[in-house]
Amino acid sequence: MTRHVRTNSAITVAQRRGVGAYLIDQQHLISTGIHDAARYIARSANPTDLTIQKRAKNLATAGAIDGDTARVKGWTTQDVKITYASVNNSVGTNGLTPFRGGAVIQSVTVSTIFTVPSLGFFGFLGLKPPALTVSHQERVIGPGQVSR
Repeated sequence: MTRHVRTNSAITVAQRRGVGAYLIDQQHLISTGIHDAARYIARSANPTDLTIQKRAKNLATAGAIDGDTARVKGWTTQDVKITYASVNNSVGTNGLTPFRGGAVIQSVTVSTIFTVPSLGFFGFLGLKPPALTVSHQERVIGPGQVSR
């Protein structure tokens, strides 16, 4: 009987390690997608354009602006949120602006909260599946100049 208990314990430890690696992998894929989407929007000519936003959400969840294969099973464009902020960058009493750039500095934040599909044992233990929260902010800089 003792041997049976050790076997179960070994399996449980292996399962937990596998689940931990799975969660880290899912978090990495989501984080990469959110980062890619924020950079895409920040470098676009019109960051608030709905087409740009749609493409950015596709880039986040599928890895391509016209992608249809999910990076993470169950993670969709509806899970991705895009927000914008403006910061006053007016000239101060010292004659300088706080940041390089115009009178207003814009930024974009792309974020998501994704609840990992149940792996079976969370419910068994009376726990809710983990929710991964990822956010990335970029300063809007527009498209770069092409050298010829």
